[in-house]
Amino acid sequence: MSAGYRSSIEKHLSSSKIVIDKFHIIQDANSRIDQERVIINEMTGTDAPKKLFLINKENLTERQQKLIDKWFKKIPDLKTLWSYKEDIRQMYASDDYQQAKRRLDTIISGLYKQQSKVTSDWAKTLERWYEPILNYFDYMVTNGYTEGMHTKFKLLKRVGFGFKNKDVYIRKMALGCLPLALLLPH
Repeated sequence: MSAGYRSSIEKHLSSSKIVIDKFHIIQDANSRIDQERVIINEMTGTDAPKKLFLINKENLTERQQKLIDKWFKKIPDLKTLWSYKEDIRQMYASDDYQQAKRRLDTIISGLYKQQSKVTSDWAKTLERWYEPILNYFDYMVTNGYTEGMHTKFKLLKRVGFGFKNKDVYIRKMALGCLPLALLLPH
């Protein structure tokens, strides 16, 4: 969700469609919740736990649900943000583009109705990336595989520190891409 990447793609790959990975939208939501949690903790002297608010609704244990409800009574703003994050997650469970569009429109208008800078900024971000977010429902792609390979390459680079030969480095990366079954004796 970088404006620089977006303008570059629009300039050099003008016929392509931009798809925002759903995981980045959720990551953005979690980041907004955490920023608000930190500010509230500093202002009120509370110590609302970070990880609790990052857990998806269906993954909360009974104990965590009671704890999060307790925090929501103390800090209603966090409940609002967390609820909208859960709404966004529900949007990604939509059956089709039109259903997702209706849900996203409802989320954006709801964020504006909260009349706070935090929710208005979030709504503006969702509006700015409106088409790329909804393009997911036409193409159903994520960049999870690419990010996984990038992580693998970074790990191989760290493990192979000290190699100065470019050919050895390239071979090591290629070897890292082979399925494990090919490397094991049969």
